[in-house]
Amino acid sequence: MRVWHQLWRRDPAGFTASDFSLVERVNSLYSELNSQSDSELCERFQALRKRAADLTQSQLTLSDDQFIANGFSCIKEAGRRALNMELYDVQILAGIAMVRGNVAEMATGEGKTLVAALPACVFALWGKGVHIMTTNAYLAQRDCELMGPLYRMLGLNVGLIFSQMPRSEKHDAYLADITYGVGNEFGFDYLRDQSMLHQMPKAAIGSAYRDRLRGQTDEKIKPLQRGHAFAVIDEADSVMIDDANSTLILSGSSGLPHPQPEPYKVARAIFEELVENKDYVVADTEKKVSLSSAGMEKIVQRLDRDTRLSLTRPWETYVVNAIYTDRFYSLDIDYIIKDEAIQIIDESTGRRLEDRSWSNGLHQAVEAKEGVPITEESASYLKISRQRFFQSYQVPCSMTGTALDCEQEFKRFYHMSVKKVPLHKKSRRKHLPIKFFASREEKRKGVSALVRKVHLAGIPILIGTRNVKDSESLSELIHTGGIKCNVLNARHDQFEAEIIKKAGKKFAVTVATNMAGRGTDIPIDKEVEDLGGLFVIVFEPHLSRRLDRQFIGRCARQGEPGTAVMLSCQDDEIFQIARFTGWSSLKRNKQWDPEKLAIQIRGLQSKLDAEAYLNRQQLMRRDKWQAELLNKLT
Repeated sequence: MRVWHQLWRRDPAGFTASDFSLVERVNSLYSELNSQSDSELCERFQALRKRAADLTQSQLTLSDDQFIANGFSCIKEAGRRALNMELYDVQILAGIAMVRGNVAEMATGEGKTLVAALPACVFALWGKGVHIMTTNAYLAQRDCELMGPLYRMLGLNVGLIFSQMPRSEKHDAYLADITYGVGNEFGFDYLRDQSMLHQMPKAAIGSAYRDRLRGQTDEKIKPLQRGHAFAVIDEADSVMIDDANSTLILSGSSGLPHPQPEPYKVARAIFEELVENKDYVVADTEKKVSLSSAGMEKIVQRLDRDTRLSLTRPWETYVVNAIYTDRFYSLDIDYIIKDEAIQIIDESTGRRLEDRSWSNGLHQAVEAKEGVPITEESASYLKISRQRFFQSYQVPCSMTGTALDCEQEFKRFYHMSVKKVPLHKKSRRKHLPIKFFASREEKRKGVSALVRKVHLAGIPILIGTRNVKDSESLSELIHTGGIKCNVLNARHDQFEAEIIKKAGKKFAVTVATNMAGRGTDIPIDKEVEDLGGLFVIVFEPHLSRRLDRQFIGRCARQGEPGTAVMLSCQDDEIFQIARFTGWSSLKRNKQWDPEKLAIQIRGLQSKLDAEAYLNRQQLMRRDKWQAELLNKLT
């Protein structure tokens, strides 16, 4: 049976018969390359540069199937030789979607790392640089090292950027044909370049020509980036959607102790004396804090002369920040303390954001709350919404396992269509009905009992939690029951590769935050496959269903067996938020049918996703308005 008939029967979304025919053409050309030497293969691929020079990017993304087929066939052969990995038909189909500027939805475990090489290598033929963006530094380095031999076999060079990298080394990495890095870092480097260009004095008319006549070279500092031609974005909904809830802000901070920390300390001490609903009111739904007239009078009376002289903003702001951070920022949930410093945790990835800090004095309020040294506030220089940043690329393309949930947002913000790629092998994942408990403590007991039962059979277990606090607590509970358990969270990120490597072994039990979610491949051997594969337990529903799907996707990859179950209780955050907003009809001690409960959770997640979408839309409009205003002023 023809390839396109086989794939068409698997119900892909957005592909045409010509796309499947192109897969066949790639395979036909690939079969002719086996007899060629490595140097001949490289020459054949590099010969496409001349065609690329005559071809605009828009022509490529719309029509030139022969160019794509020739490029993809060489890449497929290079993958077989350099990596001992052969591209499947569905992976080629995903590459076709991406090289045409779309979002490819590929199920978890379908080999997105290798797929990224297809558009990256083809785009690299233009010599303008290709940026491959990942969600975190671990994945960027892993993928760069893994795919390096393939790129080099085709005559391409590859670079890697990371935070705190020396400028000269980062500049060299950007000169490579293909550059890997975290999505945020590409954005911050763009802002750094813009800041540098704004600070450079304007050259006098004719000065460049005069310098050339004199034989003088331009000693100006050159930008890091060569421009924004091509972007290949892994885990697109995380990088382009979830991260877009906040603006990219380039700020400067010395990290040194604050020269005048007393206002933050005094504000903290005063807050502890205030009475809620008398001196101040907290609106939990809107996350707003307001002082009453009695509260204002009380805090003004406590403001001494020395503290007043060291203020850099209105005094009530310091106190409101103290109240706000006490109510809404929690240790081991929103941040951890490491080396006597506050480090923010990204909820969607579970990772530490070492180079980030909260603005407007909030970070210093948290430092005062935890009793760590108070640092200088950061000063904001430039900012840009992530939507506007990604729109600056001539041809962006991306892939993820959870794209269709954001299809409209990809279309509206980025003008990108979502193409659903069929599975290479039929899924063997077993989804157990959701288990509901009356309280969080009952749920913890339920986890312990479930782990003991599954562990006795030798089946490896991965338990997903939403924060560091729950991961540490569950680990202790499992240890108390006499079962050895590994923990992967922001406190133990230096052991990430080692923990992931062991997580699929027989009798292994791993408790992890979302660090074990996106992009994480947990290998299992034949013995574990015969036992039923990896057993995934989601301890609590996330506020976005996409994060649940990503974590469950750690099991049953590439046709392997696996089992997943979600646990929930009345104390989960999603139900607390729902009660604040009046969305939830859940009553305490009420028995719930698992199917009805799952429907209600999905409904709540959809409402929260819709609210987040509206916030991103508002942020983008404000960013666009500010950019237009700045252009008028300059």
